[in-house]
Order: sequence, then C-alpha cells, then structure tokens
Amino acid sequence: MSRPSLDTLPLELLYRIIDNIDVRTIFLSFRNVCKRFNAIVDSYNLYKLDFRLITKPDFDKVCRVIRPENVISMTLSDEDETPGLIGLFISLVDIRQFTRLQSLALIQIDDTNLDRFVKNMVTTSLVSLSIDSTEFDHRTLALFSSATEKVDQIFMPTLEMNRSTKEHKCTSLKCFIKELSVTDCTFESYFDILRNLIHLEKFVLNNNCLINVVQTVPPSDLTSDLKSLIIEQDNMTIDMCQSMVSMTSSLRYFKIKVTYAGRSFYDGSKWELFIQTKLCNLKTFEFYFEIYLNENLSIDDLNSIMDSYRTPFWIQVKQWFVTCDYSKTMHLLTIYSTPSVQSPFRHIPESEKNSESISITTNPDKQAMKNHISSLQVSLPSSKARNTSKKVFYIMVS
Repeated sequence: MSRPSLDTLPLELLYRIIDNIDVRTIFLSFRNVCKRFNAIVDSYNLYKLDFRLITKPDFDKVCRVIRPENVISMTLSDEDETPGLIGLFISLVDIRQFTRLQSLALIQIDDTNLDRFVKNMVTTSLVSLSIDSTEFDHRTLALFSSATEKVDQIFMPTLEMNRSTKEHKCTSLKCFIKELSVTDCTFESYFDILRNLIHLEKFVLNNNCLINVVQTVPPSDLTSDLKSLIIEQDNMTIDMCQSMVSMTSSLRYFKIKVTYAGRSFYDGSKWELFIQTKLCNLKTFEFYFEIYLNENLSIDDLNSIMDSYRTPFWIQVKQWFVTCDYSKTMHLLTIYSTPSVQSPFRHIPESEKNSESISITTNPDKQAMKNHISSLQVSLPSSKARNTSKKVFYIMVS
C-alpha cells in the first residue's frame, strides 16, 4: 500500500490549502514543489492577495509570476512596513490585465499613484474599493469618479475613505458610489457628499469622525435618497444630529451611537416628533446614548424619562423597545434600543447588582433581547470565580 503524500491529494484539497497560505508561500514555495503544483498555482483563479507584509525581493518575484486574470481581491499598501510598494507594483504589472478584480484596497496611497491606478484599472467587475489616502481631498473622489465613468455599466462599488487632511469638498461629482464609509468628515462635507453622490444609499460615519463641533446650517435645497445612515460620535447635541438627518427623509435604517451625549438625547417625545415629521419611511431605529449628569436620579425620575418611550408610537406602531441603565456612582445614564447596539453586551448576575445601579426597560420580552446577542461579557460572582484568574469573560456567539 503506497504512502499518501501531498502531491497525491485531490485538487479540491490543494485549492483549500492555497486559500489559507500567504502570497509568498504560494508563489515562491508551494509553486516550486513539482510540475503539478506549478500548474495548479498558475490555473487557480480565485486569488485574494494581501501584500501588506512582504519584502521587496519577494514582491518582485511574485509580480513576475502572477497571472492578473486569476486575481479577484488585492490589498496594496504604502505603510511603513512596505513603503513605495504601490508605485513599484504599477511599474511591474499592467493594471489593465486585472480583469476579474472584485475587491481592491489601496492603503496610504498618494494622489499621484491613485491617478495612475484608476486611469488604468478595469472597473466592470469591481464590487468593493477601499481607499486610505495620504492626501485625501476633492481630487481623490474626482479620480475615482473619472474611473467609473469610463464604463457603460458598473456594479455599484463600496468606497471606504480615510483621509489625513482636515478639509475637503467633493464638488461636481456624480459618482456611482452606492455605499460610503468615512472616518473624518466636517458637517459641511457631510452635506456636500449627500448633494453630489446622487446614487448613495448607505452612509457610515465612523469613530467620532465629525471633526468640527460648530454646526453648519443645512442647505435648504438639499434632498437625498439615502436609505441607511450610521453615525458614531462624541459630544453631539440632538439638534446637530437632527439637522444632519433632516435632509434624508428616505431613510429606512438609522443607527446612532453617541457618547458624552447632550441630555436632550434621552427625550423620547422629541425623537417621536422628529421621526413622524422628517423620517416617515424609517423602519429600523437603533441607538445608544451615554449621558453624564450632574445630579442623582431617583427611580421616579427614570420612570418619567421612560414614559416618553411608552407611547403607542414606540410600543405599538413601531415596536421599538428601549432600555435605560443608570449608575448612581458614575452619574451615567445610558439609553439604548433593545436589542442593544453596544457590543459586547454586559451581563451582571442578580447577586452582583446593588442599589447603586438601576435598569428599566419597555420590552416585556427579555428573551427577545437575548436572542440578538452576538458578543457577551459576563461578570461572575466572587464565589464562582475563585478558581479562575479573572472574573470577566468575553464570549463570542456565532
């Protein structure tokens, strides 16, 4: 009976191996084992190449043997570990030959290389484009716009932007961008994006991205067909928030997380009026507000706040249930939709609860909230944790 060996494995298993090893190992080691492996590597057509951790000599060799038509995903970076890699890539390969590319990430790219890249890349198969630009301004969006306008039809790509500069205006752009994620943005730029990205359906403002706290008056003539809006921000007032959202009456999904929120955020009646008058199409409203107060709140005070979320609008019409947690020690009031958008969800056993914290919910079905938990933080009582090195455990639930 012959001994099994790697070169006798079925083709499907070898493809699975290729899926799980790095670029250098595939092309400079695995490919050179035997003629069969060489042929398999050259014919495999689902490559997802990540060049963020590769030496220049190895990168040169890979670029000379890779078949561009076999690549469906690629990440190129000019970060400290691989400086100058994007320019080198452009000099070594013909970008136009990457005809099946579905996902492209360009990290720390400058506008010169971005210009060279988008002028040559084929965008007909592109689904996702991520640009982390060192020189982000209106020219970056203009470059992308010019690239997508070269084709008659395009699958609407996702453009994720992270910029180092403080200001930009995306003027005169009619990009075919359907989803946009931004990590730095002014109020003025926010309205500018809504005006010019006319195909935009999903807008994500990440990680406290609104860099100026002075509110800009919304343009009176601005309307948007945006369907989904996600905001994560610190130090925001409800008036700022509502002035941003008032231009997006087509919203069906709105998610907002605000830490150090203004105290008016907890007023359910104000949200109810705003949604009824400005967001008539809204189907899902997910929120998480952290509000630090100067005074202590009693159980009656908290019930008074929660009464604004117990109206027929919240409970019967929308069926949006709300929970408030209050820490007397920290003077922290947390108001959030149920299930919570905060992750991980923190579970505290009854034996650990004390008079310094209060929790009230409008949701009569506590099990419904638990069914949506994907990440759980559990704090065990001391008696149950004595045999462990830590009392807090994080559990990921798939």
